[in-house]
Amino acid sequence: MHGEEVKQQFSLIADNPIDPVEVLDISGAITADCPTCLTILADTLDDNQFRNDKTSFLFRYSNAVTAISIKLQLKNGVFADVATLNDDTYGTFFALGFIVDDKNRSYIGYLVDWRLVLAAFGEGFYRVVTDETTIFGANSQTTAEYCLKTYLANRAEGSLKIETYTTQIRGDINDQTDFIDFGTAAWYNSTRLCGIFGFDTSDYTDERVEFRNGQRKWITDIQETKYLMALKPIPQELHNFVKTDILQADEIFITDYNKNNPNKHIQTLVLRDGNYEPKWNANTLLASVEVQFKTAYNNLRKRRC
Repeated sequence: MHGEEVKQQFSLIADNPIDPVEVLDISGAITADCPTCLTILADTLDDNQFRNDKTSFLFRYSNAVTAISIKLQLKNGVFADVATLNDDTYGTFFALGFIVDDKNRSYIGYLVDWRLVLAAFGEGFYRVVTDETTIFGANSQTTAEYCLKTYLANRAEGSLKIETYTTQIRGDINDQTDFIDFGTAAWYNSTRLCGIFGFDTSDYTDERVEFRNGQRKWITDIQETKYLMALKPIPQELHNFVKTDILQADEIFITDYNKNNPNKHIQTLVLRDGNYEPKWNANTLLASVEVQFKTAYNNLRKRRC
């Protein structure tokens, strides 16, 4: 009854986005600080979208729930409430019922603007929890932890920012019999993971006509750019998120923050181009994974008309 997804507000992608700046040597800071790579970066002095992350949370409820309150918690030894997320003070509030699915379940959500949170409460480990009143008694949900840090080049280095847009109905990774309705609007989500994206290659297909003298001349000539995303070891829960929320999104944009990457990628629009096969090892609960993508634009076509 209580599925959970992450979501963010829709925003248009600029034709010429600002380049991520000051990326330095790989430090491993993200992996060291947050083993599951749920690192969040923000900058109170600069509103550049590449220096400030946002995360949204979407919860759905049946008619058995009569009241819901969303709380932001900060860890100071133990987690404690620091804010009630019921208005736009720390982001954007989506009131209960802004989406209603075919099972008559109502959705409530909140877009957390981590720049506002950083300014109000500082760095630290955060999570979102719900306080729910139901006809059966009290209940709650707790999200993953997010490690909020001030943006520094060495903290962003070695990470990927993956942005997705999702619409319509998709299965629930946490319940094989259930679904999540994203509606007809494009729901935006952003995730920062440890890894590298690029290793650009090209596949070619062409069509040629052969003349009586044996000469072959082209009719069409198509080049398709391919990419590889390599993620550092992550737990099963995060693999579930990547293979479902990211790889089954309508649109996927990837920005790479690796200084030594020979291929520059800023909000590169891609399509998945293969299977999802983590490299599991019996000695650890974490697994790395490599995912193949291809360009979402079929513009490298040579044709006569």
